[in-house]
Amino acid sequence: MIEGSCHCGAVSWRTPALPEHLAQCTCSVCRRSGALWGEVDPPVTQLRGVEQASQYLTGDRTLAFVFCKVCGNLSHWRSLPAHGERMKLNFRLADPALIEGLKVHTFDGADTWAYLD
Repeated sequence: MIEGSCHCGAVSWRTPALPEHLAQCTCSVCRRSGALWGEVDPPVTQLRGVEQASQYLTGDRTLAFVFCKVCGNLSHWRSLPAHGERMKLNFRLADPALIEGLKVHTFDGADTWAYLD
């Protein structure tokens, strides 16, 4: 089980396996937050402390970025129901040793919506 938590520990997640790769995104939200995203299977991913979380909906209302109301760390994003069931966790909240060997791709969320590498 892979675990991650925000700085204060109020919001955390658990998922059974590491993703195939991680992604850094160039969109305005991700660029500012410094998140390192890994796609997971929502039905088997556990979120804790959601009562201590808040969300920011993107301008086009397709994604909800979820962050801790206490310390501000961005924990994950999820697609809104009308846009499928997808979730990516911020693996910067995990133990760095666990993700050390994973390939990191750059996703151009600012312009082309394609991987740059």
